[in-house]
Amino acid sequence: DGVASGSTVTCAANDQVLVKSVSTTQFKLSRVKYDGTAQVNPAATATTSGLVPTPPNNTTTFLRGDATFAAPSGGITLGSPVATTSGTSVSITGIPAGVKQVTLTFGGVSCTNNAGWLIRLNNETTGYISATTNVNNSTVYYGYSAVGFSISQTYGSYAMYGSVIFTLHNSSSNAWSAHGVLAVGDGVAYTWIMGGGKPLSGALSSITLVTDTGTFDLGAINVAYI
Repeated sequence: DGVASGSTVTCAANDQVLVKSVSTTQFKLSRVKYDGTAQVNPAATATTSGLVPTPPNNTTTFLRGDATFAAPSGGITLGSPVATTSGTSVSITGIPAGVKQVTLTFGGVSCTNNAGWLIRLNNETTGYISATTNVNNSTVYYGYSAVGFSISQTYGSYAMYGSVIFTLHNSSSNAWSAHGVLAVGDGVAYTWIMGGGKPLSGALSSITLVTDTGTFDLGAINVAYI
């Protein structure tokens, strides 16, 4: 039936109604009558709100809960590996504002001696709450630091693998929490466990790995964020 805007369609029992979207706010009605009488092609258009909008002709946009179509968020963004083969510090920069979680990954990172390592956010050197435990066969070493997130107090010359995850705790104070696990990839049973927190003076934009003695000589670090 042709239905004018604001009109009401009354159907008999067992009639069927086909609703065709014309736009995001308009639709057409076609009634299939149960008694077999002729169907009148729709001629008028009714306007309403709260209907499912006409979908775009693509494979990258999806219907959201508010009845609008939009592309989904990009999910996790993987950075580019940065070599840890020289120097006493290595930085990853360009972390975009607004991220809520950043994972720092280690791919066979080592240095020239058994140095301690620190992770610093935005190169800030104060205000860290950080502790680390190194399980070395039957021996346990531990350490803490207020000038960076401590991840290695001994055996920095071994190639290390693993990750440290930074999660935004409070967006008002730019406070971040951290936890991570690293393991040696040289055939020995050494594991590092760390955790801590740090309020930043601004949005997180960089992560720096620092060694207190010696120089980095192997591997790479990378970040993934969301």
